[in-house]
Amino acid sequence: MRVTRLALPILLVLASIALLTEPAHAAAGDLDPTFGDGGKLWTIQIGLDFLRAGQDVALQQDGKIVEVGTASSSQGDEWYFALVRYNTNGSVDNGFGHGGGVVSDFGQPSFARAVAIQPDGKILAGGDSPCPRTSCFTVARFNSDGSLDAGFGTGGVVRTKFNLCGCEVDDLAIQADGKIVAVGWQFIGGDGNDDTVFGIARYNPDGSLDQGFGTLGKVSLNFGYGLDLAWGVAIQADQKIVVAGEGAVNFYRTGSDFAVARLNTNGTLDTSFSGDGMKTINLKGTRWDRAGGVAIQPDGKIVMAGSSYADFAATDPRFVAARLNSDGSRDFGFGRAGRVVTAVGGFGGYAQAVAMYPSGKILVAGRSFADALQDSSDFVVVRYTSDGKQDPTWGSNGVVVTSFGSGADVANSLAVQSDGKVVAAGEVYTYFGLARYLGDA
Repeated sequence: MRVTRLALPILLVLASIALLTEPAHAAAGDLDPTFGDGGKLWTIQIGLDFLRAGQDVALQQDGKIVEVGTASSSQGDEWYFALVRYNTNGSVDNGFGHGGGVVSDFGQPSFARAVAIQPDGKILAGGDSPCPRTSCFTVARFNSDGSLDAGFGTGGVVRTKFNLCGCEVDDLAIQADGKIVAVGWQFIGGDGNDDTVFGIARYNPDGSLDQGFGTLGKVSLNFGYGLDLAWGVAIQADQKIVVAGEGAVNFYRTGSDFAVARLNTNGTLDTSFSGDGMKTINLKGTRWDRAGGVAIQPDGKIVMAGSSYADFAATDPRFVAARLNSDGSRDFGFGRAGRVVTAVGGFGGYAQAVAMYPSGKILVAGRSFADALQDSSDFVVVRYTSDGKQDPTWGSNGVVVTSFGSGADVANSLAVQSDGKVVAAGEVYTYFGLARYLGDA
């Protein structure tokens, strides 16, 4: 295992940090002029390695921002876990790693897709890396200075195999007792190598699998034949685990639906949720519905955000937010019949993440296509009121589109700061990108 923390500085294309005061006319959804260059930035390199596809973001208690994704060698033939930490004004934190970033090789190829920060400041990154003959759930823990935590797993890394087939981590959550929940998918075979199920693993704080959870620390959930993919996880106040993504009874006949499940603390399905612990939501008979993220309201209601072709004869995808009551039934007090569909831009877009304001407002982020070919896109963040209406006090009727220029720019994750400002992170020109927006006064 090679861990590279090169002493070369991270290259910022947008390197100037604006130290401006917020103008009097600033409104919620405006780019924050005190962050990066006019509210946005992107990061190209860590040492000699190029950053690829920023995937997830988390906030430290001191307000610093950690973004994770993948780095590649200059030749593009090797792939590594990559983390970058930023100060609150968007400048790179030189106290992290060497020059503000860490690149870790856990075998070839290794991809990082999720991040979570423990109360003690240690940083968890999840994704996948090689096991013998396949890929494994991979979770690594880093100290606050960017070094691997030798007290976690083996040298700071834990690999988990589901059966003999490949799998990957796509989201992480930390329970109140410090245990770590990782969710994603596992391949189980099928015609064309395209049958997958939800994969869920729980680890003790030292990285060992929690033997009291599921079967030896692991749970697999099968919604039907085809691609069942878990993209998000959230922990309720009672520590029950909610996992959301996409799934279908028969992918080739009905396509995919929003899919959500709730587990008891021991990993069994919670039968008080939708009768058997699992639920799919098809939006008006469409063939492709996907939940990209999930969040829990203080009242226990469950909010999912994703994409669908619902309500449209055209081929452009739309943002969808859906809310369930705590028993899994649709919340008819939200939007229309428990969901709201939003057109973003002139060519549609995909939603990747959801976050909650303490006030109950809901944020959804993703990409808005800039052309009919759908090969160029921008960051987009939509805000809804607590009853599922587009919030007129955010951007243009609840929608904010942020362009970094030409190329495929995608907001893959969201975080809400304690001051109400909103951080969106993702991929810009294939690199790491960040934008910060003003919140409510």
